[in-house]
Amino acid sequence: MRWLFKPKTTKRLFLLCPIWCLETKLRKEFKDDPYFMTALGGSFSFDQAQIQQIKSLVCQNGIQKICVVANPKCKFIQNIIQPDTIHNTAAEELLANIYHKKYDEIQNETSFEDKCRRLSILHSEFQIAHLRSKPEILALIEHYNLDISIIVNHIPEIHKTNR
Repeated sequence: MRWLFKPKTTKRLFLLCPIWCLETKLRKEFKDDPYFMTALGGSFSFDQAQIQQIKSLVCQNGIQKICVVANPKCKFIQNIIQPDTIHNTAAEELLANIYHKKYDEIQNETSFEDKCRRLSILHSEFQIAHLRSKPEILALIEHYNLDISIIVNHIPEIHKTNR
């Protein structure tokens, strides 16, 4: 028997870091019709080129939802919580600023993992606020009734065994 209608799908635009290599995982989890836009550390400047890219993706592909990916396993986030190597990137600078502004909130978390999760969510909230502050994007959100949300990624640890 053939179905008379197709189930409704949601076209999503994921904003994430290319180093995380999450595209395959997100394609499997959100089978709809995912699109991806990347920036180091998931930190977007939302300059004119990025704004134009978002506008093109939304208008040409019917994007309905923008998902900012929060990744507590991000090496940049972990490096801010527990400094190891400074890479002097714009992503680290932004994360350090958020960390210092929200220091008490982050330090109230008990474990390293929880502190990383909190910083990753605060970073994603900042990215959404920054995105919404752009008049062209705000007009796009209103015109296309776009939904913007945070997806928190939890990557399970991979343990290798010697056999």
